[in-house]
Amino acid sequence: MRTKTGRFLSALLLWGLILSLCGGAALAEDAESPALPEGCWEVRLYVDGLLSGRALGNYEGVWLSPEDFCALLGQESATWWDADAGELTVSANGFLLHALLGQETFSVNSRYFYEPGGFLIYDGRSWFPQADIERMFGVSLRVSSDGDRVDVKSEELSFLPGGAAWYYDNFGSAEIFWLARIIHSEAGNQPLAGKIGVGNVVLNRVASDRYPDEVLGVVFDDQYAVQFTPAASGSVYKEPEEADVIAACLCLEGYNTVGDSMYFVNAALADDGWFTDTKDFVIRIGDHDFYRLRED
Repeated sequence: MRTKTGRFLSALLLWGLILSLCGGAALAEDAESPALPEGCWEVRLYVDGLLSGRALGNYEGVWLSPEDFCALLGQESATWWDADAGELTVSANGFLLHALLGQETFSVNSRYFYEPGGFLIYDGRSWFPQADIERMFGVSLRVSSDGDRVDVKSEELSFLPGGAAWYYDNFGSAEIFWLARIIHSEAGNQPLAGKIGVGNVVLNRVASDRYPDEVLGVVFDDQYAVQFTPAASGSVYKEPEEADVIAACLCLEGYNTVGDSMYFVNAALADDGWFTDTKDFVIRIGDHDFYRLRED
């Protein structure tokens, strides 16, 4: 049984420093792999029951290389790492990943991922957490109970569908338009997790029988008095920032930071007595407290 020796991502800054000596460069795998980052161990990667590569394990989970999975789909990939800018690009036929060091989001085929843990550059490749790889390649990875083996079935592998118009084609411009604007007007000065949380509240209401079944209807709902102050003040019409639009897209992708919350309040600016008396507290993110319906 392993005992915790440190966080996996502590190695990221070390590797970023090492790679910065080379500046921006296409990465090439060394003939002999460097020592594993501190706190990590090597995990065997099996494809259709055959040992086919490796992953990295730590006490927070398993990390894998998208370059390896592109190869499993028969596509050679190229990795570009600009250490000075902290910019990563991985490209192959049917696959384009772009990420920035220190950012909580990255994109694959013009679709957004929420990954506060970031990514790792190691042994000439990039490495991402298991959940990100599963979404990138449409696969369910099976990790052994001891964390030393990952199994994948090649028949499940595929590139994430996407494209510049993917969100509009799949959700409609009105949903994105109003979701981004209510996020901006309610949480424009909040951390990304808080922006996502506000979007989650709106979409939770859309899914509820208690509220209208579209974002526009929820934003301007006044059946039981005004629900969102910006809808009454007019600030909801202000142009959102890029981060607000990304947060809206992440919500539509299914990312959730507040569970089944249906309400939020800034207790420093408004009386939260009604919430605390009648609703169940879920989480505080930034300046907002989020609440769910109280179970009977």
